[in-house]
Order: sequence, then structure tokens, then C-alpha cells
Amino acid sequence: MTIKAKFSGHCKLCGEEWEKDFDIHYSREPRAICVDEKCFNEQKKKSGNVVSSYKQEIVTVRPDVKEDGYFKALEKSEDVLLCCIAKAHDMAVALYPELDTNTNTFGQIRSKLADQLLMTKQYLTQS
Repeated sequence: MTIKAKFSGHCKLCGEEWEKDFDIHYSREPRAICVDEKCFNEQKKKSGNVVSSYKQEIVTVRPDVKEDGYFKALEKSEDVLLCCIAKAHDMAVALYPELDTNTNTFGQIRSKLADQLLMTKQYLTQS
């Protein structure tokens, strides 16, 4: 698709510059923008093969640490944290029922909710 540029700018790949109201090649998905059609098509080809990080499945790995006295001191905190994460997971599923739980976006929402639950618990215990 070709559009009139709303602003002056330049291609992040080839450096070609354009001014406001120039005709530029533009694509939202896959993301591509350039004055030069060949560069634009190359961008589309490359970005079309990349899965958006928000839709990409993620794999988490547990750090390999030795259990020692620190673990015993953290057990109570760990229980609170795990409860908050579990509750945050349930809340995220309830709030966003169509969002895949294996996406980065879901993980970010769940993390933010867990942070808010922990802050709320801290606030309530101080009151």
C-alpha cells in the first residue's frame, strides 16, 4: 500500500529519507515502511517470518541454585508470592478470557496483577 507521509522521516533499514506528503510504501502487518519499493518488499519479507513477541510462546527456566538457609527464611514469602501469582493468573483469565495463557502479553498482565496483589497485601498488613 502507498500512502502520503504524515511526517518527514527515513527508512531504518536503508536510510532513504522522505518529507511530509511524499508517497511512501507502508504496511502495518507485517511492519514495513520505506520510499524505495524494493527495500519495502524486503522488509515485509523479513518481518513476515518473525512472530510478534506478544503472540510468541515463551519458555521459562528455573534458576539452578543450591538450597540453603536462605530458602528456609524465604519459605513464608514464597508461599505468599505463589498465592499471589496463582490469584493473578485466575484474575487474568477472568478479565481476558480469549487471551492465550502462553503468550507474553498474558505473562505481563499476570505479573502486573501479582505486583498489585503483593502491594495490596503489604498495605493491608501495615494498616
